[in-house]
Amino acid sequence: MRKTARKLAAVTGGLVMAAGGITANTAVAAQAPPSASGVQADCYGGSVAYSKPDGNFYYPTSSTARLTTSSNCTDINVRPATNRYIKVCFYPSSGGSYCQADYTYARSGQWNVIATDVGDGTKYRLLFNISGAATGRVAD
Repeated sequence: MRKTARKLAAVTGGLVMAAGGITANTAVAAQAPPSASGVQADCYGGSVAYSKPDGNFYYPTSSTARLTTSSNCTDINVRPATNRYIKVCFYPSSGGSYCQADYTYARSGQWNVIATDVGDGTKYRLLFNISGAATGRVAD
């Protein structure tokens, strides 16, 4: 009877561990960003850090500095260190500038699409709704 109980406990423990492994792997897979042929992995892998100092609404802060979209992404994506409202201001090669009408609420620690279907080589700046310091990553 004791051998049977031990065997049953060992088998039950093994099944529980196996089920736990399946659950853990499922959770990891669910957290990974969706990827169609590695497009998002390439997009986010090409991201760069930004650091906007206190007292300014724009990144880059210089009125003449611009970010330029790459061929890595079709959208402008931001991953802020803290929740922020952000929009994009565009600077066409023909001159002038224009900003998106609305801010996008960008959640901290995750990728947020701020502008969609943006062509390669587009010049832009990020515009925050408050002047407090902000850090994070941008992928374009």
